[in-house]
Amino acid sequence: MMTGRMMKRIALSAICVTAPVPGPMPALGATMVAPPAMYPATMWQGRGQAVIRILDRMDSHVTMLTVPAGGETDYKTLHIAVHRCVDRPPTLASDAAIQVSIADNTDRNMHFDGWILAAEPALSVFPSPLYQVRVVSCAGDTVAPLVPPLPQPAVPQTVSATPSGADDQPGDTGDQPAVPPPVAHGPMPLTPDAPTGGHTAPPAGPMQLAPPASDAPPAGSSSGAQSGPMPLTPPADAPTQTPEHLPPPQPFPDGQ
Repeated sequence: MMTGRMMKRIALSAICVTAPVPGPMPALGATMVAPPAMYPATMWQGRGQAVIRILDRMDSHVTMLTVPAGGETDYKTLHIAVHRCVDRPPTLASDAAIQVSIADNTDRNMHFDGWILAAEPALSVFPSPLYQVRVVSCAGDTVAPLVPPLPQPAVPQTVSATPSGADDQPGDTGDQPAVPPPVAHGPMPLTPDAPTGGHTAPPAGPMQLAPPASDAPPAGSSSGAQSGPMPLTPPADAPTQTPEHLPPPQPFPDGQ
Protein backbone atom coordinates (compact mmCIF):
# COMPACT_ATOMS: atom_id res chain seq x y z
CA MET A 1 0.00 0.00 0.00
CA MET A 2 1.46 3.35 -1.07
CA THR A 3 1.64 6.06 1.51
CA GLY A 4 1.00 9.75 0.94
CA ARG A 5 4.69 10.57 1.06
CA MET A 6 5.51 8.05 -1.68
CA MET A 7 2.72 9.41 -3.90
CA LYS A 8 4.10 12.97 -3.48
CA ARG A 9 7.57 11.80 -4.50
CA ILE A 10 6.20 10.07 -7.60
CA ALA A 11 4.22 13.17 -8.57
CA LEU A 12 7.27 15.44 -8.15
CA SER A 13 9.40 13.08 -10.24
CA ALA A 14 6.83 13.16 -13.05
CA ILE A 15 6.75 16.96 -12.97
CA CYS A 16 10.54 17.19 -13.11
CA VAL A 17 10.69 14.79 -16.07
CA THR A 18 7.93 16.41 -18.12
CA ALA A 19 8.79 20.05 -17.35
CA PRO A 20 10.27 21.81 -20.41
CA VAL A 21 13.85 22.99 -20.14
CA PRO A 22 14.10 26.72 -20.86
CA GLY A 23 16.36 27.61 -23.74
CA PRO A 24 19.04 30.31 -23.80
CA MET A 25 17.80 33.85 -23.37
CA PRO A 26 18.18 36.05 -26.45
CA ALA A 27 20.71 38.86 -26.21
CA LEU A 28 19.10 42.26 -25.79
CA GLY A 29 20.65 45.54 -26.87
CA ALA A 30 20.93 48.69 -24.80
CA THR A 31 17.65 50.52 -24.29
CA MET A 32 17.87 54.30 -24.22
CA VAL A 33 16.00 55.98 -21.34
CA ALA A 34 15.00 59.62 -21.18
CA PRO A 35 16.51 61.65 -18.31
CA PRO A 36 14.13 62.63 -15.50
CA ALA A 37 12.36 65.95 -15.83
CA MET A 38 13.15 68.31 -12.94
CA TYR A 39 12.53 71.95 -12.10
CA PRO A 40 15.51 74.29 -11.58
CA ALA A 41 16.85 74.52 -8.02
CA THR A 42 15.80 78.20 -7.77
CA MET A 43 12.11 77.51 -8.53
CA TRP A 44 9.41 78.33 -5.91
CA GLN A 45 5.62 78.15 -6.16
CA GLY A 46 3.07 80.19 -4.18
CA ARG A 47 0.56 78.70 -1.74
CA GLY A 48 -2.53 80.17 -0.11
CA GLN A 49 -1.78 79.41 3.59
CA ALA A 50 1.18 79.34 5.99
CA VAL A 51 1.55 76.93 8.91
CA ILE A 52 3.44 78.61 11.80
CA ARG A 53 4.68 77.12 15.08
CA ILE A 54 5.11 79.35 18.14
CA LEU A 55 6.95 78.23 21.28
CA ASP A 56 6.28 80.02 24.58
CA ARG A 57 9.50 79.69 26.56
CA MET A 58 7.78 80.54 29.86
CA ASP A 59 5.76 77.30 29.99
CA SER A 60 7.24 75.38 26.95
CA HIS A 61 3.84 75.42 25.27
CA VAL A 62 3.80 74.95 21.47
CA THR A 63 0.98 76.41 19.37
CA MET A 64 0.35 75.72 15.65
CA LEU A 65 -1.27 78.56 13.67
CA THR A 66 -2.59 78.46 10.09
CA VAL A 67 -2.61 81.96 8.62
CA PRO A 68 -3.79 82.74 5.06
CA ALA A 69 -1.37 84.56 2.76
CA GLY A 70 -2.14 88.27 3.08
CA GLY A 71 -3.89 87.79 6.46
CA GLU A 72 -3.08 88.66 10.09
CA THR A 73 -3.47 87.01 13.50
CA ASP A 74 -2.62 87.60 17.17
CA TYR A 75 -1.02 85.25 19.69
CA LYS A 76 -0.89 86.58 23.22
CA THR A 77 1.22 89.74 22.92
CA LEU A 78 2.37 89.01 19.33
CA HIS A 79 0.87 90.45 16.16
CA ILE A 80 1.68 88.35 13.06
CA ALA A 81 1.01 89.40 9.47
CA VAL A 82 1.79 86.87 6.67
CA HIS A 83 2.44 88.46 3.27
CA ARG A 84 3.47 85.45 1.16
CA CYS A 85 4.07 81.74 1.53
CA VAL A 86 6.04 79.72 -1.05
CA ASP A 87 7.31 76.13 -1.21
CA ARG A 88 9.25 73.92 -3.57
CA PRO A 89 7.75 72.17 -6.64
CA PRO A 90 7.25 68.39 -6.46
CA THR A 91 10.55 67.45 -8.14
CA LEU A 92 12.74 69.36 -5.66
CA ALA A 93 13.58 68.79 -2.00
CA SER A 94 10.80 69.82 0.37
CA ASP A 95 11.15 73.34 1.78
CA ALA A 96 8.93 76.32 2.63
CA ALA A 97 9.38 80.04 3.30
CA ILE A 98 7.11 82.84 4.49
CA GLN A 99 7.40 86.60 4.24
CA VAL A 100 6.10 87.80 7.58
CA SER A 101 5.95 90.84 9.88
CA ILE A 102 5.98 90.17 13.65
CA ALA A 103 5.63 92.74 16.42
CA ASP A 104 5.41 92.48 20.22
CA ASN A 105 2.80 94.81 21.76
CA THR A 106 4.74 94.98 25.04
CA ASP A 107 8.01 96.09 23.42
CA ARG A 108 8.01 98.59 20.56
CA ASN A 109 11.64 97.72 19.69
CA MET A 110 10.82 94.00 19.25
CA HIS A 111 9.97 93.94 15.54
CA PHE A 112 10.75 91.58 12.65
CA ASP A 113 10.05 91.96 8.94
CA GLY A 114 11.54 89.46 6.45
CA TRP A 115 11.65 85.86 5.25
CA ILE A 116 11.80 82.78 7.50
CA LEU A 117 12.87 79.46 5.97
CA ALA A 118 11.65 76.08 7.21
CA ALA A 119 14.82 74.16 6.31
CA GLU A 120 17.20 76.86 7.64
CA PRO A 121 15.44 78.73 10.45
CA ALA A 122 18.69 80.12 11.89
CA LEU A 123 19.23 82.39 8.88
CA SER A 124 16.55 84.82 10.08
CA VAL A 125 14.78 84.66 13.47
CA PHE A 126 12.41 86.77 15.50
CA PRO A 127 14.66 88.26 18.25
CA SER A 128 12.42 87.64 21.22
CA PRO A 129 13.61 86.13 24.51
CA LEU A 130 10.07 84.92 25.25
CA TYR A 131 8.71 83.54 21.96
CA GLN A 132 10.18 81.41 19.17
CA VAL A 133 8.45 81.67 15.77
CA ARG A 134 9.13 79.03 13.09
CA VAL A 135 7.51 78.18 9.77
CA VAL A 136 6.44 74.55 9.33
CA SER A 137 5.06 74.39 5.80
CA CYS A 138 2.71 75.95 3.28
CA ALA A 139 -0.82 74.71 2.65
CA GLY A 140 -3.91 75.62 0.67
CA ASP A 141 -4.34 76.17 -3.05
CA THR A 142 -1.57 77.04 -5.46
CA VAL A 143 -1.32 80.76 -6.12
CA ALA A 144 1.15 83.07 -7.82
CA PRO A 145 3.96 82.63 -8.49
CA LEU A 146 3.01 79.55 -10.52
CA VAL A 147 5.49 77.09 -11.96
CA PRO A 148 5.27 76.10 -15.63
CA PRO A 149 4.55 72.48 -16.57
CA LEU A 150 7.49 70.16 -16.80
CA PRO A 151 8.79 69.67 -20.35
CA GLN A 152 8.89 66.11 -21.59
CA PRO A 153 12.54 65.16 -22.09
CA ALA A 154 13.45 63.60 -25.40
CA VAL A 155 14.77 60.06 -25.49
CA PRO A 156 18.35 60.11 -26.81
CA GLN A 157 18.85 58.33 -30.11
CA THR A 158 21.54 55.76 -30.61
CA VAL A 159 24.07 56.47 -33.33
CA SER A 160 24.76 53.45 -35.52
CA ALA A 161 27.26 55.11 -37.86
CA THR A 162 30.70 53.57 -37.74
CA PRO A 163 33.42 56.15 -37.05
CA SER A 164 36.07 56.63 -39.68
CA GLY A 165 38.96 54.21 -39.35
CA ALA A 166 37.06 51.75 -37.17
CA ASP A 167 37.04 49.09 -39.91
CA ASP A 168 40.82 49.14 -40.33
CA GLN A 169 42.46 48.55 -36.99
CA PRO A 170 45.70 46.70 -36.27
CA GLY A 171 45.06 43.08 -35.43
CA ASP A 172 41.74 42.76 -37.30
CA THR A 173 40.75 39.38 -38.68
CA GLY A 174 42.15 38.95 -42.19
CA ASP A 175 45.21 41.17 -41.74
CA GLN A 176 48.30 39.70 -43.43
CA PRO A 177 51.34 39.42 -41.15
CA ALA A 178 54.27 41.62 -42.03
CA VAL A 179 56.93 39.70 -44.02
CA PRO A 180 60.50 40.42 -42.82
CA PRO A 181 63.17 41.12 -45.45
CA PRO A 182 65.11 38.05 -46.68
CA VAL A 183 68.26 37.21 -44.78
CA ALA A 184 71.29 35.87 -46.66
CA HIS A 185 72.45 32.48 -45.41
CA GLY A 186 76.06 31.38 -45.13
CA PRO A 187 79.26 32.95 -43.73
CA MET A 188 79.47 36.71 -43.68
CA PRO A 189 82.33 38.04 -45.91
CA LEU A 190 84.96 40.03 -44.03
CA THR A 191 86.32 41.83 -47.11
CA PRO A 192 85.89 45.61 -47.01
CA ASP A 193 83.35 47.33 -49.18
CA ALA A 194 84.12 48.85 -52.55
CA PRO A 195 86.22 52.03 -52.36
CA THR A 196 84.28 55.26 -52.38
CA GLY A 197 85.41 58.86 -52.66
CA GLY A 198 88.77 58.09 -54.30
CA HIS A 199 90.21 55.93 -51.48
CA THR A 200 92.02 52.72 -52.45
CA ALA A 201 90.91 49.60 -50.66
CA PRO A 202 93.62 47.32 -49.23
CA PRO A 203 94.33 44.18 -51.26
CA ALA A 204 92.39 41.06 -50.45
CA GLY A 205 94.18 38.13 -48.86
CA PRO A 206 96.48 37.65 -45.85
CA MET A 207 98.43 40.68 -44.63
CA GLN A 208 102.18 40.62 -45.47
CA LEU A 209 104.63 41.23 -42.63
CA ALA A 210 107.44 42.31 -44.95
CA PRO A 211 108.10 46.05 -45.32
CA PRO A 212 106.60 47.70 -48.39
CA ALA A 213 108.59 47.99 -51.63
CA SER A 214 108.96 51.76 -51.29
CA ASP A 215 111.04 51.28 -48.11
CA ALA A 216 113.54 48.83 -49.74
CA PRO A 217 117.20 50.13 -50.02
CA PRO A 218 118.44 51.16 -53.51
CA ALA A 219 120.39 48.80 -55.72
CA GLY A 220 124.11 48.54 -54.93
CA SER A 221 123.69 49.33 -51.28
CA SER A 222 126.04 47.48 -48.94
CA SER A 223 123.47 46.95 -46.28
CA GLY A 224 122.63 43.57 -47.72
CA ALA A 225 118.97 43.84 -46.85
CA GLN A 226 116.65 42.03 -49.15
CA SER A 227 112.95 42.18 -49.70
CA GLY A 228 110.70 39.50 -48.33
CA PRO A 229 110.23 37.99 -44.94
CA MET A 230 113.08 38.51 -42.47
CA PRO A 231 115.06 35.22 -41.90
CA LEU A 232 115.37 34.10 -38.34
CA THR A 233 118.77 32.25 -38.82
CA PRO A 234 122.05 34.18 -38.43
CA PRO A 235 123.82 35.16 -41.67
CA ALA A 236 126.53 32.92 -43.07
CA ASP A 237 129.40 35.44 -42.71
CA ALA A 238 128.77 35.92 -38.98
CA PRO A 239 131.65 34.55 -36.77
CA THR A 240 130.98 31.26 -35.12
CA GLN A 241 131.36 31.34 -31.38
CA THR A 242 132.72 28.28 -29.60
CA PRO A 243 130.81 27.47 -26.44
CA GLU A 244 132.85 27.84 -23.25
CA HIS A 245 133.39 24.56 -21.34
CA LEU A 246 133.29 24.69 -17.54
CA PRO A 247 135.87 22.64 -15.51
CA PRO A 248 134.56 19.57 -13.70
CA PRO A 249 133.76 19.97 -10.03
CA GLN A 250 136.56 19.32 -7.51
CA PRO A 251 136.04 17.54 -4.15
CA PHE A 252 136.45 19.61 -0.98
CA PRO A 253 139.69 19.01 0.97
CA ASP A 254 139.45 17.13 4.23
CA GLY A 255 138.86 19.12 7.34
CA GLN A 256 136.79 21.81 5.62
